[in-house]
Amino acid sequence: MDSLNPKILIIGAGNMGRAFYNGLSHAVDADHVWVSDRNQEKIDVLAEKARLINRAFIGSTDIIKFVESADWVILAVKPQGFDELMKSLGDRLKNKLIFSIMAGITLDQLQQKTGSDQVIRAMPNLPVSVGEGVIGWVGSSQLDPSHSQKISKLLKTMGQTVACATEDQLNQLTVISGCGPGYFAFFAHIMAARAKSYGFSDQSAEAMVKQTLKGAAAWMSSVTMSSQECADSVACKGGLTEAAISHMKASGLEEIFADAMQKALDRNSELSQ
Repeated sequence: MDSLNPKILIIGAGNMGRAFYNGLSHAVDADHVWVSDRNQEKIDVLAEKARLINRAFIGSTDIIKFVESADWVILAVKPQGFDELMKSLGDRLKNKLIFSIMAGITLDQLQQKTGSDQVIRAMPNLPVSVGEGVIGWVGSSQLDPSHSQKISKLLKTMGQTVACATEDQLNQLTVISGCGPGYFAFFAHIMAARAKSYGFSDQSAEAMVKQTLKGAAAWMSSVTMSSQECADSVACKGGLTEAAISHMKASGLEEIFADAMQKALDRNSELSQ
């Protein structure tokens, strides 16, 4: 297996599977990344996007067609569908490097059900599709160091990597960076809705909010200040931003948001049962 070009099978073409496929497309030859999903429409969507950018695409609803030849298998199905998937695959994954992005499915569960001891759990977020992701990961105790090096090198092409010390730490990272783009988009929605209520067109409202958040993220990344210091630098004493942030704090937003992330962590625990 070429260390830079393993043959990779992605099982699952949902949001995260597609994002991972798009991220890998910048680092691995097109004919070395295969996608399988039981839903033909999802395969067709990826195929059409690949056609529009003149990129080869290999995908099928027939998982068995690819699994024997794959070096790595990325499990991107919903956790609730893992048992059904393994019933269809039998012991075909026992000699593969297993890379799971299923929330809540533990390393022990992955090893027991796939038969492989070369197992990695990871949590990428959707921005991996544009090379700006955060990918936390942790490997089984038996993971070959050479696999660790190859995985780390490949993941770095899609954004920032975080090698987690434990699975608990990976779960905690999940509710921060894994869920983070959803929180970000939710606040963007609130801002855009307010802009529309002021009379801005839907198009203008969405565009100004997305550019505001894009610019804010770029600015925060360019400075050495902490996130709190960045907020303080915008919220001038007696100004508009300070009034808004003070109201959010007084309304308990910080506690609500912390509780919300705990709810996500609790749900992750439920999925592992």
